[in-house]
Amino acid sequence: MGDQARRYGFELNIVDVLGSFGVRIFFVISGFIMVWICFSKGAGRAPSGGKFFLERVRRIVPMYWLCSTVYLVFCFWSASRGDDVGIAKLDLSYVLKSYFFIPTLWINGEHRPLWDVGWTLNFEMFFYAIFAIGLLVRGFWGVAAVAVALAASVFLTNQQDWLLQQWTDPIVLYFVVGMALGAIRIYVLDHGLRLPEVPGALPIAGITALWAACVPQFDWNIVFATLPVAICVFTANRRPETWVGRLLVDMGNASYSTYLVHGFVLLFFGMIWRKIFGGDHVWAFGALEVTLSLLCGWLTWRYIEKGVGKIVSGPRHSLQPA
Repeated sequence: MGDQARRYGFELNIVDVLGSFGVRIFFVISGFIMVWICFSKGAGRAPSGGKFFLERVRRIVPMYWLCSTVYLVFCFWSASRGDDVGIAKLDLSYVLKSYFFIPTLWINGEHRPLWDVGWTLNFEMFFYAIFAIGLLVRGFWGVAAVAVALAASVFLTNQQDWLLQQWTDPIVLYFVVGMALGAIRIYVLDHGLRLPEVPGALPIAGITALWAACVPQFDWNIVFATLPVAICVFTANRRPETWVGRLLVDMGNASYSTYLVHGFVLLFFGMIWRKIFGGDHVWAFGALEVTLSLLCGWLTWRYIEKGVGKIVSGPRHSLQPA
């Protein structure tokens, strides 16, 4: 996203900062959800590793491949006009690695696949693969094994192997924090304890976020990323009773589509904006870009992602999408 912003003349450094922080929250949420969907109905009803991984592939791959293909077509168009970036992105090895979640270096030396946002999905698929293996161990011992494996991968990776360095970046520890939140919530509910409303959940969430400071290679990002997730995890669930609440639930359901398509909004809306305003009115551009991204993400979820999900999953599927 930052690369595209700079390409079109916008110095939106705040986008890079907030985007990076959002990814950390996203990874904490992901760790929580994987534990929740597998164990919230009882350890004995957890799916097999193979079924779990297949559901994750069905959830992640179709929309990512669709967006990557749309962008690949754009790269062909750019290359036909002599654009260096478009030409460079047509390298076959680079394209194949991008489609199959293999970390790869872009010409600027950054870990970026064909469709930029896929760099986080490289970590996600790595996490899913480790989690699927962990499901071979019964109950929460498997969760503990996954947490240990991820933590160990960060510290024991061969520092001379670039590919392993990428998959085992310390950012994977955010998955571990999310998994711990999921295990704690399930433990509390399984033992008949009641979760508080939002005010009462704040101290618990705060303590839990500070506990995250014990994670090796600590920085304050992990505390700030844990806090909002912990507030939700340790708050009693209630169905939204207002249209605002229902809208927020829909926006949450559409978050994956929003994440995938927001780069297209920045790319194409940025091209239009620069033609009209040049590099001026950056904050107005940012506000409109966010609004359009949310709208396009919701429309994509409502009219494309849900349809694609039905096609690839069939009429019955055992795990709920995350």
